Amino acid sequence: MRLLSAIGLIAVFSLMPGKPVFAQEDSAGRQMAMEFKIDFGRIELSDVPAFVSLAVKSEYRQVSISQAYKSRLPCGMVIYKLFLNVEGSTKVNYYKEDGSKYIPGRDG
Repeated sequence: MRLLSAIGLIAVFSLMPGKPVFAQEDSAGRQMAMEFKIDFGRIELSDVPAFVSLAVKSEYRQVSISQAYKSRLPCGMVIYKLFLNVEGSTKVNYYKEDGSKYIPGRDG
């Protein structure tokens, strides 16, 4: 029973943001899990694309971006990690270049 609990915890922690897990088939058609860490580099707030800024402003009534980071995934997709000040608290959201939300581990 403890072994199953430990396996469950490992599965939950392996799916946390920053370490997406993807499935890919090998040459025999078996599904293999692939894992990679997303490395972000800090960028100037002025370098955040207009589509991303508009998406943030349409999602929250009163918001300001305090920090912005950018990363290119192995598949070529560019994503932005933004630290947002929303009504007195800080939130971290991820966006694709086109302004749509990016959810780590769900696409890549």
